[in-house]
Amino acid sequence: MIDLRPDLCKHFHGAEADVFDRVMALQGEVFRSVAQRRTLRFRLDGQGYFVKIHQGTSWKEIFKNLSRLRWPVLGARNEWRAIQRLEELGVATMKIAGFGERGIPPAWLESFLITDELVNTVSLEDFCRNWPSEAPPRHLKQALIEKVAGMAATLHDNGINHRDFYICHFLLDRAVS
Repeated sequence: MIDLRPDLCKHFHGAEADVFDRVMALQGEVFRSVAQRRTLRFRLDGQGYFVKIHQGTSWKEIFKNLSRLRWPVLGARNEWRAIQRLEELGVATMKIAGFGERGIPPAWLESFLITDELVNTVSLEDFCRNWPSEAPPRHLKQALIEKVAGMAATLHDNGINHRDFYICHFLLDRAVS
């Protein structure tokens, strides 16, 4: 199964297996590479994208997660669904440009998720980095706390559990901040 937005279809066309292989072979600036997963930024026609590539997982990893009462991450589908759900709830998030998966779950499932690059943003972690030595105005700090708390409440009230709920995952639009 492959679902690509029209602007990507012109770059990735042909038989589904060929399209899948071309996406899985994308090269670019690597942001994360662990075990069978990698995240990288690439460009097409001047537009930036991120792709998260999952190349299956080991039975050892599956059993390790299950033994810790955690559902293992088997591919990009969970994040694809989560982004769709956040959009439904009106929570600002990434924009999906493409998704695909093939293979036999759980261990032999390959998948990818392509999102638009978020430009002109800064992570909340970087935005707040100097606060210990340069305290922000109280109203700014309060507004950010209320915004993050509101997003957290929306997620949790709707049964969404984010495994990596860190301030580095909250991005501020530089044009507004």
